[in-house]
Amino acid sequence: GTENVPGIAGFKIAIQEAFKNSLEHTTKVMGLKQSLSASILSQIPRVKINGPRIEEGSAYILNMGFEDIRGEVLLHALEQQNIYVSTGSACSTRKPQPSSTLQAMGVDLKYSTGAIRFSFSSHNTMQEVEQCITVLKHIIPRLRKYV
Repeated sequence: GTENVPGIAGFKIAIQEAFKNSLEHTTKVMGLKQSLSASILSQIPRVKINGPRIEEGSAYILNMGFEDIRGEVLLHALEQQNIYVSTGSACSTRKPQPSSTLQAMGVDLKYSTGAIRFSFSSHNTMQEVEQCITVLKHIIPRLRKYV
């Protein structure tokens, strides 16, 4: 078949642009992740980072466990405030049991059942992080009343 030469040339330019700014994007995103995790840990009790230390993991993903809250309930409460998170990987969606990955990592059940995954991109802002913290500080105590 005929090769899509314009598509190949366009893809080359897109890749060059992505790599040109990748270090800047990763640095920005890591700052957002560090800010969100530090604020949550300092302002909300009974929360744990599920995974490696912040600087050792991916800049783009943060998994945190909230004790005495079901992850799915927290996900929907955040969704109502236009904050979109996930409770696990795409391949585990709709499975009611705790994440097998978190179990294999030795994460205590009280944190793995309340696990939320925050994902970041270079399009996120510090204002969004601050909004997320504000919302979490409001809804976490309310949700814990129903345990």
